[in-house]
Parts: sequence; C-alpha cells; structure tokens
Amino acid sequence: MSFYKPVNTYPREYYIRKYLIFAFVYAFHGFGYMYVNSQVRTDRLYDVSLAIDRAIPLIPEWSWIYEMLFIFPIFLVIFLETVEEVKRVGFAIIMCDMVAYPIFLMFPVMSVRPEVPMNTASEVILNFIYYVDLPTNCFPSLHVAVSMVSAFAIYNKTRLNGIWAIILGILISLSTLFTKQHYFLDVISGLLLATFTYYAFYVEAYQEKIFKRFAHQN
Repeated sequence: MSFYKPVNTYPREYYIRKYLIFAFVYAFHGFGYMYVNSQVRTDRLYDVSLAIDRAIPLIPEWSWIYEMLFIFPIFLVIFLETVEEVKRVGFAIIMCDMVAYPIFLMFPVMSVRPEVPMNTASEVILNFIYYVDLPTNCFPSLHVAVSMVSAFAIYNKTRLNGIWAIILGILISLSTLFTKQHYFLDVISGLLLATFTYYAFYVEAYQEKIFKRFAHQN
C-alpha cells in the first residue's frame, strides 16, 4: 500500500504557494518565539514542576526526536494537497503562537536544566538546544502544540499517514520531558492548546459552529 500518491494535476505555481505559506508561518513562529524568549522577565519566574518531573530522567538521545518537529512542514506540504488546507493549518499554528506568547510574558515558567557534558553527539545536540533556546517560554509547550496540530491535520487528511504523524507527535512531546526542556504541565497545556486550535481553526464544521454562536451572541 502506498503511503502517498502524488497529485500531478496542479500547476507549479500551486505548489509554490503552499511553500510560501509555510515559509511565512514558520518564520512568524520562529522569529516570534525567539523575540518573546528574549523579552521574558527573569526576575519573576514560576515553577510548575511536579513529582513526575523529578522522576523523569535526563536522556540526551531524545534530543534527536526533539529536533524532528522541524520536519513536520515537509509532511504537511506533502500530505495536504490543497492550498486551503495549508492555509487552515498555518492559521492554527499561528493561533497557537498568539495564545502562547502573552502567557510566556505574563506567566513565565522556567525549566531547570542540568549540566550536560559534551562527550557524545546527542549531548552536543542537547547543549546546542539549550544555547539557542533560553529556559523560558515553557507553559504551554509550543513544541507540543505545533507538532500535534500538524499531526491532527495529517490524520484528518489521511488516516494511515496520520497515525504515524500522531505517533511522531507523541514522541516529540515525550522528548520535551526527557531533554528537560519542559515540565509535565507544559506538555498537557500544549496538547490542550493544539486540540483547541485544531478544532477552532482547522476543522471547518467546528469553525462554522463557533462563528454562528459568536454571531448569535452579537
């Protein structure tokens, strides 16, 4: 069984539009994240760690899985055939950012990172992650939110590929714990954010319900 059947009926400009949409979305996500990360006040940080966080060991090898978030745009371009689908999932990702960024600034949660030697490739990768990503911007986890929104969108399009995408999303979510990038509550809140934005801004039936309810109230 083929996982993907390429569609050759669209002109080249059609695919260029999809790539440009994702380039904009991930530029907004990446630059916005780094800017907010640099603006967080470090004089008032919150701790949402639980006993489960202290029980989870640091496993540097999970840093490879952590970095796999950045291949999801490739999957989305492949499996989402229409520009409209790409726009909807892109908007859902941007809305994850728009919800999370104010929380990062008003309720800054800081993860406590252990000292990691650089004896293996995994440890080098993990130290690089620690270097470029300050230990704030934790609650909710955008790593979890973006990966799961992407996985949900692929599952909505094709069940077989979607199952693998969801498995990858779950592994990426777990990697945030084993790399000590996030706490358990960060992951749960990221999953809730992904679920909300997926249904509110990707699934058309729920969009119609939300807009009709809003219009009725006004």
